[in-house]
Amino acid sequence: MSLGLEVKQLQDLIGADDNSIIGWELHKIYPAGVHLRRVVEFVDSHQPSPIPRDIMWKLCFSENPCYPKEIRTLGDKIRATRMQNFLSIKQLAQKFGVNESTVAKWELKGSQPRPDMLERIQEFLAAHRSEPPE
Repeated sequence: MSLGLEVKQLQDLIGADDNSIIGWELHKIYPAGVHLRRVVEFVDSHQPSPIPRDIMWKLCFSENPCYPKEIRTLGDKIRATRMQNFLSIKQLAQKFGVNESTVAKWELKGSQPRPDMLERIQEFLAAHRSEPPE
């Protein structure tokens, strides 16, 4: 709004529909990974200096009901890392060569990956994980 953009213009820049953008503005829904990445990039590019990490974290994840409130299980770690890297379940499934429902089971139901897959997941977590700011 401070840039004088209409929803349609922002829609074109971010690639989301107007109902989604209005829902984000009203805090009724959170952007999915691909849109969240574009929102972050858009907001960051229109600031005189980068948004501090703790503020960006709060905006993106601390109030997001999909983000794990506590990181206790492997599934929580997978979900948190996926979301922090703006990946969808589909994108992560493609990365590991598994079905989307498999990733969902890892994240939500605590299903344990096969040992060979577990090693790949741990490598992914180590390479991509960023802890929340304290």
